[in-house]
Amino acid sequence: MHVVKKCLAALVASRFFLNITWSSSFLSCHRITMS
Repeated sequence: MHVVKKCLAALVASRFFLNITWSSSFLSCHRITMS
């Protein structure tokens, strides 16, 4: 049960991290296109 919790936490963390990087890259792309 402990391993499952760790796996789930890692999944959520990686998903959150990917969301942040995708958002920042999208914002920078949008900024380049607008300028």
